[in-house]
This record gives sequence, structure tokens and C-alpha cells, in this order.
Amino acid sequence: MTNDALNQFSFFTKPMRAGRTVGLAIFVITIFSLIVFTKKCSAADLMQPQFIEDPSGLALQHFYEALKQTEQQTPASLTRIIHYGDSHVAADWLTGKLRRNFQRDFSEEAVIYEARGINGARATKPLGWNWQVLAEEFSKRNPDLIVVAYGSNEVGDVDLDLAEYQQQFTALLQRFHQAAPQASLLVLAPPDREQFVSGKWRTMPAMRDLIAVQRQSAFAEGAAFWNQFQAMGGAGSINRWAQFSQPLAQKDRVHLTRTGYSLVADALYTALMDEYKNFQ
Repeated sequence: MTNDALNQFSFFTKPMRAGRTVGLAIFVITIFSLIVFTKKCSAADLMQPQFIEDPSGLALQHFYEALKQTEQQTPASLTRIIHYGDSHVAADWLTGKLRRNFQRDFSEEAVIYEARGINGARATKPLGWNWQVLAEEFSKRNPDLIVVAYGSNEVGDVDLDLAEYQQQFTALLQRFHQAAPQASLLVLAPPDREQFVSGKWRTMPAMRDLIAVQRQSAFAEGAAFWNQFQAMGGAGSINRWAQFSQPLAQKDRVHLTRTGYSLVADALYTALMDEYKNFQ
């Protein structure tokens, strides 16, 4: 082949090769973008709608009456929520998002949301508190809603006795009712928790039974109930949440990330507002 022919051949082949390279790059970028977009969409759609369970229909009446007064800007109206629980509450990521939602939609000054979480706490821990002192505090602070959120720690106890646990959990709700008789009670089931067994992440064996016990105790004591575990997608959900490119759960498969807690908070808030509309 002559030098002129080689030059002509090079002239035509280089753009073709470059074109193929650019086309391949565009294809790779498109696929990557599609994967990221799909993950973002699926993350937004992860929460399964869960309504507030309240067989009596009256468990949240006092809370919603207070909230209505706040919404109508009744003079001196104040809605106070106190959220008790374990490390999920102590981090204030879940409760912080709930607080912002309430204050955004009602009043920053007239809605007070207090987070009282203790790392490692179980539902049995509050039973050892001085309830006379707590009752005096409630009489001064006058909470409209008390949220009770335990279960993530005790579900991993190898010596967990569910019959005994039901008695203890029921006693806890009774204590709250006695100390703050006007307050509405809402039991919040724990999120999914998993352990690594035989090379796989698996939901704690006692999780469903523990949640069933909490639900029974809630209904027996006139409290409302929201199934956070089921709202997340049930068994295996926290492992899926941990594997997103921007994880929604932490590597321990016990706690969520700030974004994950925000998703749960928004889902709970939506459920509460749906019931509030029905109340109105």
C-alpha cells in the first residue's frame, strides 16, 4: 500500500474508532445512570404503607384534639409529644424529622417534640424509674402524646421469654397511663434487625413474635400501634437498605442511617396525618 493510500486509510479509520469509543462510553454512562436512577427510585418507594392500628378508634383522640387547637391557633394552645425508646430515639434522627414535620405543618412554637432515648434500653428499663417523680413531671408538662418505642435490644436476648415480656410491656403502658392519664399512647414497633448466620443476613427469629406481643399489649391498654418493621418491608428489609449505593441502614443491620430514619419518620407522619384527617 502506498503512503498516500495509508494516509487515506488512517484518515477514515481514526474517526470510526473514535466514534466507537465515544459510543461505548455513552452506553456505559447511560447504564450506570439507569442503575443509580433505579436505586434512587426504589429507595423512595421502599416504605410499605402502614396505617395506625387503633381498634377502639379513641387511642389518639386527646392528641388529635390538642393538635386541632394548635392548628386553629387557639390562644395558649400547645401540643407536646414525648418519645421514649432506645438508641433509635437517642440519635434524634427519627424524632428530629418528626419534630420538623410537625413544626412545619402546625407551629414551630406550639408543637414541642421531646426525644428521650437511651442507648441499649429495653422496655423493662423504664419499669425501674421513679414513677411518682415522673407523674409529677407529667402534671407540669402535660404531654398530649407519649410514644413508646422499644424492642430492638430485647429481640436479640437469647433468654427472651415472650410471655414474661408481654406482662412487662403491658405493665409499662399501664405506668404511662397512670402517670399521664390524659395523654394518648402510641406504641412503635422496632425496625427490622438481622444477624449473620451461615453466611447470610437473617432477621432475628423472635422479631415477629415480639411485635405481636407489643401489639396485643397496646390494644389491651387502649394504645395505638404502628408497625415500623412491616412498613420497612418486613423480614430482610434492613439488609436491603444497607446495600444501597447510599445506604439507608448501617452495617450492623440494627440501626438506620440519617436518610433511612427520615424515610421512616415521613411514613409514620403520613400515617398519623391520615388518621388526623379522619378525626377531623
